[in-house]
Amino acid sequence: MTDIGPQVGGALALVALALAASQVFGLVKYALAKDANGVVSNVVYFVATFALLLLAANSSWTENLVIPAIGVQLATLDIGSLVIVSLGAYGVGGFLFDRTKARDDSQSAAQPSLLNGTVKRGDNV
Repeated sequence: MTDIGPQVGGALALVALALAASQVFGLVKYALAKDANGVVSNVVYFVATFALLLLAANSSWTENLVIPAIGVQLATLDIGSLVIVSLGAYGVGGFLFDRTKARDDSQSAAQPSLLNGTVKRGDNV
């Protein structure tokens, strides 16, 4: 794998964490608006991201997987590092999903809301 260099890797990591901060800000807005579906969706999404990365970090199938932004093997990360990488993945994934929703002017991006089962555009994160 090509080494992207510490400056580029550091910049990518900071961008991922900035996107995570944006997602956490959205979570706080959902909480203040008492939008249980938005809060639960965000929390479930982050927990699922962390659980999958934890599973991947302990799997022989992905033991040599290197995280591009930091150039470290996933299997060598401790729990705290996995939380931070999960936050980055959560932020990037949320950003990409929001971009898809913003560009899709139809209902093709709509999914059922997590708590009440109705389909509304923009329910999920």
